Amino acid sequence: MKKKLLAAAIMAAMTLSTASVFAAPVFSGDANIEYNAGDVSPDYLTNRIRLNIDSQISDNIYVHGRMKLNNDLRNSHGYGVTAGFDQAYIGAKLGAADIRVGRQSLFIGKGLLMDEDNFTGAQAKTAIEGINLAGFYGKDASN
Repeated sequence: MKKKLLAAAIMAAMTLSTASVFAAPVFSGDANIEYNAGDVSPDYLTNRIRLNIDSQISDNIYVHGRMKLNNDLRNSHGYGVTAGFDQAYIGAKLGAADIRVGRQSLFIGKGLLMDEDNFTGAQAKTAIEGINLAGFYGKDASN
């Protein structure tokens, strides 16, 4: 009986893993647990869970959302649980241009020029003869 159950579980896992290759995923995400034992500051144990939601509305219009849950597992800092959407935007690909409007991350120059995770506004990107161009208008949460 256990061998049949194990074989069924393996077949299900192989079927699901190959099915995901043929269909574009709508939901994805990640999770982490971080433990830090500090000499100067107190140690802490936190986790973060992020759920991404992507959908193609038409051939060139898409939406993206990301919900983030932060949790202090020991509650030593008193942060508690924070949850909310840190990314929610609608985008359009018009030829070589990609335009996004909404709350999004801004990552320019491989993070050297700008690495903003909580930017609200409009962003346009394109490439002309191998040169990448980007423009943005908006503000972050604190400025």
